[in-house]
Amino acid sequence: MEISPNAQRWLNAISASEGTMGDEGRRYNIMFGGGTFDDYSRHPDTVVDGGRLKSAAAGAYQFMPETYGGIKRDLNLPDFSPSSQDKAAIELIKRRGVDPDRDPITPENVSKLAPEFASFPTLQGGSYYPEQKSRNFKFVKDAFNSPIQGQGPRAQQAAPEKPPEVAQQPTTQKTFGNEEVLAAFKIGQMQRELEEMKSKGVEAQKAEEERFNKFKNDVLTKLKDGYKKGQQNEKIDRLTEMFMESERTKANEKIAEAIRLRREKMDKQLDPLASLAYLNAIANTQRDKFKPGESVI
Repeated sequence: MEISPNAQRWLNAISASEGTMGDEGRRYNIMFGGGTFDDYSRHPDTVVDGGRLKSAAAGAYQFMPETYGGIKRDLNLPDFSPSSQDKAAIELIKRRGVDPDRDPITPENVSKLAPEFASFPTLQGGSYYPEQKSRNFKFVKDAFNSPIQGQGPRAQQAAPEKPPEVAQQPTTQKTFGNEEVLAAFKIGQMQRELEEMKSKGVEAQKAEEERFNKFKNDVLTKLKDGYKKGQQNEKIDRLTEMFMESERTKANEKIAEAIRLRREKMDKQLDPLASLAYLNAIANTQRDKFKPGESVI
């Protein structure tokens, strides 16, 4: 496959940004972390522990095993040789809407490729993956404009990094391509946001419970105070009633005593002897008014 000069520049820009460019040109046997492999018959598909991150990315363009597996199948590539890697990278560029043979290096075109190559910056200046570091546009442009045989900036590049979601994959598990990585990252981000919402919901619920408990305690306090005041008022009412009853009793007793004394006086007045004395006194006063033998009636 003959690669146009413009496409070669795009490949140089990717390799330099991914940290696989050397003085001799693009290095096709670089693994994540800077190690190398010798077998080009297939993708190494080996997770390397880089200390902070782990990844199974390999090759000049740091293909993930799953990404390269799909391209290899679609293009019927025989191996992981430099030629196959170039063809796969050019195909990925095309699928992202950039014509490698004609399109120039612009921030817009670089941003289109950012989801595929994590080291490429978006229009906002960062990696397409929120937790992944990217090169700036000037770096990518300088690599693109370097001589085709010179292979980009000579500065020693750091070992390529991939998003943490890629790094978490153990050797025995399936690794993912950039699209799958982005989906996994977004799912993780949504889960974190959901947990934050749940946490905020719990805090709101606690606050509401505290508010309700305070309200309940205030109401109970007022009820208790009212009950105490009611009890006091009830006691006062009972004492008032008792006092009035006592006064009524005393009044009744006085009335009863007056009646008793009056009855005693009347009894004395009605005593037979007293009556007789009374009649005798009357007779004496009337004695001279009657003649002997006359009826007094």
